[in-house]
Amino acid sequence: MKHFNQGITIVFIVLLSGCVTPNALLTPEERGVIPKGATKVITQTDKYGSDLFDFVYSTLIADGFRIDESNEDQGYISTQGKEIEQETMIRFSIVIIDSTAQFTVQWNVTAAMQAGLNAGFSGSGSGWSEANWGDTGRPSLAFAYMYKYAEKIGTVLGIK
Repeated sequence: MKHFNQGITIVFIVLLSGCVTPNALLTPEERGVIPKGATKVITQTDKYGSDLFDFVYSTLIADGFRIDESNEDQGYISTQGKEIEQETMIRFSIVIIDSTAQFTVQWNVTAAMQAGLNAGFSGSGSGWSEANWGDTGRPSLAFAYMYKYAEKIGTVLGIK
């Protein structure tokens, strides 16, 4: 039985990392300008302050995101988790300053994937993690979704 559980563990580790790729979301040019380890995308728009806040907020709602917290005075919006693909969920944190929106994203596996992981070995379940760019895996998939979403809001000014 021990070897069976080890086999399940290896299968789930492969599912968590190797099979997930953001390549279909980003062009080779976009992938080429994102530094490894990047966690933030900054965009600029022609909207300012509360107009930008309202635009980002309403765009998120229209795209099926649920808002977890928001504060227009402080220029902050965070979303609840939303399933994207490949058993991956994302949630955004967005800070709005003047005419810029700064995006960060966290990722997690879906409940179904987590149940499978928990069946393979006890004590798993790392929860939400900061996404960063690294070419493959769920963190990069989440980052790629954030990058494309940020482009939808405005012109990308910087990637950190």
